[in-house]
Amino acid sequence: MGLFGPPNVERLDRRGDLEGLLRAARYKRDESVRRAAAAALADMTDLLITHLQSFNLRHVRLARAGLLAAGQPAIAAMMFVITDHQSLHRRQDVTFVLGEAGAAAAVDVLIGELRDPDALLRALAADALGKIGDLRSATALRSALRDPEEPVRKAVQKALEQVGG
Repeated sequence: MGLFGPPNVERLDRRGDLEGLLRAARYKRDESVRRAAAAALADMTDLLITHLQSFNLRHVRLARAGLLAAGQPAIAAMMFVITDHQSLHRRQDVTFVLGEAGAAAAVDVLIGELRDPDALLRALAADALGKIGDLRSATALRSALRDPEEPVRKAVQKALEQVGG
């Protein structure tokens, strides 16, 4: 970002400067800068999803923030990660981000995750459904109250309170 004026999103994009694009996506003075940065981040969706596999927590945090800032264009790609049964860690991170994004389009996919063999993924799916707050998930969440894992049941109870079911 320049010292005098708005960030140059084109230059940040050419450099692949994820941190700079994230700052530009939060630039309060100019809506067009925010939109351009979000579009550039959306174009990087596949790369951001790949970064979710990093052992570097800073890269994972940046990837999550980038997917959130990319908005709607990244939702379909994140849903594909789940439905394509990609790595467990990647599906866990994507599930978390879908919840943070309030991605109502992902409700059906997230409901399916409530039956996954991995307890953490089930808990993350319940948490995401609670954050989204879509009443369509209430029936599946009520069924998940019988989950054998206590942390999952707690996440489901909280989600049901948020959904209002």
